[in-house]
Parts: sequence; structure tokens; C-alpha cells
Amino acid sequence: MSHLKTLICTALVAILLLLSSAASGNSAGKENFNLGREAMAQGQHDKAIQLLEQAASQGYSDAVTLLIRYYISPEFENHKKAFELALARVQTVKNDAEKLKAYSELASLYAQGIGVPKDEAKAIEQLKKVAHLSSNVSAQIGVYYFNQAQSNPGLFKESAQWIMKAIKNQLRIYLNPNFLVADYAFNNQDYKTAATAGHLVITKGGATSQETLGFLSKRAEQGDADALLFQAFAYASGHYFTKDYKKAHTFYQQAAAKNHLNAVIEYIAFLEEAVKDHNAAAPYRVQGAQLGHSKLQKIIAKDYFFGINGLAKNTNEAFRWLNQALRNGEHGATELWMELNSKHYKADHSGWIQYGYGENSSRHHYEPSLIIGPISNLRQKDIYLAMGMVKHSKVQYYEPYPGIYPDEVEKGYDSEVVGYFVDCKSNKVMVTAATLYNRNQQMSSNINESGLTEWITIEPNSHFYHLRNKVCKN
Repeated sequence: MSHLKTLICTALVAILLLLSSAASGNSAGKENFNLGREAMAQGQHDKAIQLLEQAASQGYSDAVTLLIRYYISPEFENHKKAFELALARVQTVKNDAEKLKAYSELASLYAQGIGVPKDEAKAIEQLKKVAHLSSNVSAQIGVYYFNQAQSNPGLFKESAQWIMKAIKNQLRIYLNPNFLVADYAFNNQDYKTAATAGHLVITKGGATSQETLGFLSKRAEQGDADALLFQAFAYASGHYFTKDYKKAHTFYQQAAAKNHLNAVIEYIAFLEEAVKDHNAAAPYRVQGAQLGHSKLQKIIAKDYFFGINGLAKNTNEAFRWLNQALRNGEHGATELWMELNSKHYKADHSGWIQYGYGENSSRHHYEPSLIIGPISNLRQKDIYLAMGMVKHSKVQYYEPYPGIYPDEVEKGYDSEVVGYFVDCKSNKVMVTAATLYNRNQQMSSNINESGLTEWITIEPNSHFYHLRNKVCKN
């Protein structure tokens, strides 16, 4: 089918362009490949083919791609050799990028009947082997079955499954009316409708029909959160209906009231960017944080700390939400924690140094006044546990603890990180945090506001004595 040929060829060109810089092989192969490409650019095609064949024999994957291009061209036509190269290549690919390219090339040859009898079914078989690596490939397979389903309706289910797999994770797809129809139909096992609507998403086919808009309006009236969000977006953007901020507010609020996280996020963006009212967005930022959105957790932590953007100053809430963002691994949460911590406990920071030990016992130290990134030997979400954050800052030093008790070993622990707070003036130390790990996976933690132990007097030449010297610089 010519449509399949076009789909596969188009995708193949995109993949080749995307991966053109990802060539693999040894240095000799790379050198021959580059020389061959130069000869190709200069029109010295016989020389180029010779060099590319050498590079291909040396395991340089991208040389095969250029050779196939040569062998399917009218001037240097050798279809049998092109197919043999493509078939051999899929047996030797070393990584996912090469695998995607190799199987896509082979599928293209099957679809066009180059060097092998034309066989669209075998082309699809090749694409299925790499569909998990590319939503574009899944889409091609879905479109193929959609076309087949026009004469064999039993294939609409197959088409819908591949199409939904391809489009499910596209950015903001939940605002596409055809996707909403496809998703609703798929969940209700109406595969023909799902495949048809999904096909429109993939091919970006035409304007959205009034039938689709009417269907979503009815779903919104029935209280469907996705449809409510679409109605809000449509009125806010003016893409499908006449722009009407009042109606947009109403539908956003109704969708957010159903704890629909995407609706909450979209409403925040609408209030802040379109309406320019950060204070009005405050309760929705809190709602999004409560629904587990780590970026919003970090944002409201800062808002609470400084008492801005519609949230009253509340240090406890600030650190509570920031700790949650840290646990969830939010990018930049560690830096923000250090910034807020230094502002809140500025007087306590004089003379502090924090140390960490990597797998090879390499020491990392940071001046406490600096905003630092994740500490290298712990995952970001474990910083909360390893450094303690008792009373938001009561850890000056942490280290892997050398002694694991037998009962802890029996429970599967193999390492422990302990946090300390040192009172330099009184010459005392307190253990404020301890967390047990199994192969870098946090298994158990023990942290509280008052510390895990009473204050311990530091004796000369003890472990704590050396700790005090590091922390207090004496």
C-alpha cells in the first residue's frame, strides 16, 4: 500500500536526521565513514562507496545507512545488496538508537519491495519490534491498521490500541478534543470511534467537527472532568469557542473541584498568565501540591516562607512542603532548601562545614552559605533523610556510619547515614538523624524534632572530637 510506504519513508528520514550524529563503531570505522561522507559530498561516489563499505565492515552502523541509500538509487542500484545489508544490520545493533534506525530501514525496504518481494505485513512486524522506542512508530502501525480496517472492521481495535499508545503521553494532549473523544470511546470499547478520532489526532486532520464539540459539551454537562477542562480551555483560548473568561473561570473551577490535577495546573496558568492574578491562584497552587505535584510543592514552600503570592507567611508550612518536594525528587528543591535554611537560621551558620563521602571515600565539602545542588553520593529525595532537616536545619555533618548491627544486617541493611549537630561553644554533640540503606535504597529512618539522643560531651581524641574539629574549625 503506497500510504504505508509514504509513512515509513517519512519516519525513516526523520529518524536518520535525528540520529545522524549518533554513529557508532571503532575509530577506524569512524574515520572511513567521515572520509566516505566527504567523498559523497564531492560527488566521488565510487570512492565513497568503497570507504563506506570498509566502515560498515568495521562495525560503523551509520555507514550501512548511506550504503543503502546508494544501493536503492537509480545510478548505483543494487537492491539485493541493500536488503542484505539492512537484514544483517538488525542482527548486530548495539543500542536502542541503532535498533530503532535499523528496523525502520528494514521495514521501509519490505514496504517498498526493495531487494525482497513487497510485504507490508512483514514491514509492520519489523516496526513492532521497535514500537516501544518511538511513539512515531506506534502511530505508523496504528495508521496502517486503520487503513486496513476500512475493509476489515475487526482491525479497528488493533488500530485504536496502537494509536492510543502513540498519543497518550503527548504534551497537553488532554486539551485536544479528538483525543478526548478517542480516549472516552476506547475506555468504552468503541474501537471504531476511538481509532477514527485518534487518527485525526495523528494526522492533524481538518477542523474539529461540531459533532465532536457537541459531544464534549454534553459530557461537561454530565460532570466529566476532562470535558470540563476542555470547555474551560476552549473559552480561555478562543480556539474552539468565542473567548469568554467568565465561562472559562466557571469551567476551570468545576474541573478543579473534582481534584483533576491537569485542570488545577491549567487554571493556575490561566490565572497567572492570562488574568495576571497570582493571589487568586494561591489556593489552586496549594491544591496542586496536595495532589502530589512536586513543582507546586516547591513553589508554595517559597510563597509560605516569604508570605507572597497570596499565601500568609508560615515558616512551618514552608519547610513542610519543601521537605515533601525533596522527598519527591523535585529539581531545584535542594538548592531552595539551602537558600531558605540559610535565611531562617542565619545566626547558626557561622563556621559550619558539611561533608559527604562518596563510594570511593572521596570527600565533598560545601560552604553552608552557598546554594548547592544534590550531594553526589545520595539521591536527591534522600537528602531529607540523610541530612535530617531536624527543626529545618539541625544537621551540620553527616557520614556513612561504619557499624551495622547484626539484627540490622538480617533485615537487609548494608549501610547507614548519620547526621550530627555540634554545639561548638559547649563542646557537645547530638545525633539528630539516622537512615539505613540497602544498596542505596532508603529502608528506614529515624528523625525527630528534639534529636535522637541527649547532648553528649565530647571527649578528647574521640570520634566526636575529630568531628568537632571539622565542624568548628578548631
